[in-house]
Parts: sequence; C-alpha cells; structure tokens
Amino acid sequence: MPTLRRVALAAFLIVALTFALRVGYAFADNGPIRVTSNTALATFASEIKFQLAAESSAGQIKSADLYYTFGDGKASNRLPSQISAADKGVTVTANKRMQQGEFAPQLDISYYWRITDSAGNTLSTDPQVLRYADERFQWQEVSNDRVTVFWYGQSDKFGQQVLDWATQGLDRLEKTFGIKMSYPIHVVVYGSKEDMAKALAPRGAVFDGGATVLGEARSTYGTLLMLNAADARTTLWHELGHLVLHDRVKGPFESSLPAWLDEGLAMYNESDDPNDGYKRALDQAISRDDVFRVRSMTSPNGIPSKVGIWYGQARSIVTYLLQTGGQDKLLQMIDLLGKGTRTDDALKKVYGFDQDQLNDQWRQWVGLSSQGSAPSPATQGQAPSQIPPDNGSSVAPTTPGTSGQAQPSVTPQGPSRALVALLGVLGLAAACSVFLLLALVVGTVAYLTVRRA
Repeated sequence: MPTLRRVALAAFLIVALTFALRVGYAFADNGPIRVTSNTALATFASEIKFQLAAESSAGQIKSADLYYTFGDGKASNRLPSQISAADKGVTVTANKRMQQGEFAPQLDISYYWRITDSAGNTLSTDPQVLRYADERFQWQEVSNDRVTVFWYGQSDKFGQQVLDWATQGLDRLEKTFGIKMSYPIHVVVYGSKEDMAKALAPRGAVFDGGATVLGEARSTYGTLLMLNAADARTTLWHELGHLVLHDRVKGPFESSLPAWLDEGLAMYNESDDPNDGYKRALDQAISRDDVFRVRSMTSPNGIPSKVGIWYGQARSIVTYLLQTGGQDKLLQMIDLLGKGTRTDDALKKVYGFDQDQLNDQWRQWVGLSSQGSAPSPATQGQAPSQIPPDNGSSVAPTTPGTSGQAQPSVTPQGPSRALVALLGVLGLAAACSVFLLLALVVGTVAYLTVRRA
C-alpha cells in the first residue's frame, strides 16, 4: 500500500505542477499590459504609419518600440515611437518615412511592438503582416513554393507564363552555378516605364530621361522588378542571377562582389544565344584590342559605345572560369567572397592566380597578347562610368526601336594620323591664303587712296 500511496502522491504532484505552469503561462500571456488596438497603414513611396492603443493595470505605459522585418526575416529594424495619453491607457505611433524606391512594392512587412510599463512589466505583441503595395493598380498574383508573380492589366495566362519563366531561370542557376534562393521571391511586373518609375529610386534627370530600366533585383527584399517589354524572359533571367547570387553571399560583404562577376553571372544566365549583340560588340573590340582590364571592371561602363563591350566581356570572363575550373571552383570563390576574402585572394586560393593574371589568361583565351600587371589608376586610361553605380539593373537606352536590354553600338573609328596631318596642312594653307588676300585688299585700298590724294 505504501507504494500505491507514493504513486498517487506523485501523480497528484504532476497534475498540480502542470496546472501551476498553465496558470503561469496564462498570467504571462494575459498580464497587466493589454493591447486594445494595433493597426498599420502604408502610403506607397511615402510612409507607413503604425499605431497602437494599450493600457496597464499595474501602472503607466512607459515605452513602446516597433520592430519590423521583411524578406528572409534575418534582420530586425527598430522604429522610435511617440506616446500620447488617451481616455484609457495610451496611444502610441511610429512612422516610417521613406524615399522613392526605398522599399520594394508588394513587400510583406512583419512587425510587432515591445511594450514596457512603469512597474517593469513587458509585453511583445504577436507578429502582424502588412502588405506594402503599389495601390495605383489592381494587382493579380500567382505563385508556387519558390516564386510569387504580381502583375496587372494582363490575362491569367500572362502571369502563369512569367511564373514558368522564373522557375526555369532558378533551375538554370542551380544547374549551372550550384546556387539557389534560400526563400521564396517576388516578381513584380509593371506595364510601362512611367508606371514603374515611382517604384525605382531616382538616378538623376539625365539618366532617367535617357534610359529605360528594364529590370531591377532588390536583394534586400527578395524582390525583382521588371517591365513587360520585348524579350522580358531575358530580363527576368538576368535579374534572377543577381538576386540568387546576392542571397548566397548575403551579409556585410555583399557589396564587395566584383562587378565583372556579379554582371557576368547574370549575363551568362540570361540567354543561350551564342551570337547576340553583346558578343558581336566584344568580338569587334577584341579585333582591335580595345577591351577592358579585368581589374578595372569595378562597375559597368556608362559610355554608350562601351556598354555592350563591358557586359559581353563580363560574361566571357565568367564563361572562361566555368570552362577552366568548373562549377565547384566558381562556387568556392563565391563563398570566399561572401566571407570577406578579397577578390585577388579568393582567386588565388581557388584558381592560383589574381585579377591581373586572370586578365592575361582570358586575353590569351580570346586570342590577344598578355598585358602583365595593371598600371596605377592615375595612368590606366579607362574612361570613368557616366551612369550611377549599377544595383543589379537591366537598362536600355530610350532610342527608337530599342528593345530588350541595352544593345551595344559600335563607334566608328576616328581618322588616321596621316589624314589628320593632311587636314592640318590644308588648314594652314587656307589660313595663309586668307591672310595674303587681306593684305592685298588693304594694299590696294591704300594705293588708290594715295592716287586720289
């Protein structure tokens, strides 16, 4: 019997402890702080207003901070708030004012409040989700487990087509480079340049008036913006390259990726066409030995006659690395860069050469002679970029008939030195002739004047 009593006592204690724990959790969940209202209102490209009404039976509400996150949810942002007295408790407001293009459209923002009263009690509200939407349009959406596509003004078939393209583009990246997104992405399709302008950060009147942004990867938010323009699939696959690469190296060193790798990978992914405009521009540049040094390719070149060469060369460099070292080595280098390894050091560890040696090996691969180490920036002679730094955008000039991404143009070669010299001699002779003619006129007038006198 004593044994039976011990079992009964143990059972009683377990039940009592379970009840006590439940009561404790109940008090923790329904403590002295109570939230009576929790709302958020977003105005596209302007601000988000968060508002909370709360009270405490143990004292006054002393502080309430709002925390929000988006994308993969790894980073949390805090907003300061203002507390004002209400009929019962307090009203707390927190405003997130934003610049045009700061947040990506159709972005799901998760937020919660952390509240503290004068007695030291705290409460964190359950997370809420706000859709930061471009309310100018009636959006449709379709999704799978990897992508959600948003569009307007087109049929359901159009949205499904974009979804299929996005899935194919992600598959290409995984097959070719071994990289894939760690969370589902958003693809937001705009119908015109004017419609999408409000979703993009301004880049200056000259750039915005003279170029059309076909697509932009917003890696911070896991969102890709694109125009419903000609060859939209190419733009989509290009921007997916940026998005997936930056997801792979996300962190403090994401911005340190060399531009020739970032753009070269995106260019490689965008198309299977072996003879597009970029390759033709590069081939012509190779024929006259007018290509860039790899070390100088820190940002896309903005000179119209050089755009196609730069992007074509970036793709060619990545192609060379893939063909000589395969997917594994390229992925090893990408991971080293994501950990903060400098570009030269990452190349040396994986391939055994730095950017200058890569430059020579690539040149020999395309039939050019080696150049050796790059000169100092002061003597390098590369023309500076004339557009803002690239943020993973596909850009096309707004010239008649232009479609797809920026198509390269070939700049006619200047006159030869002999022709310049000949023109100089002719100009000098012409100047002398004019001088002699003026002298003759002045002499004749003087002679006639003397004769009349």
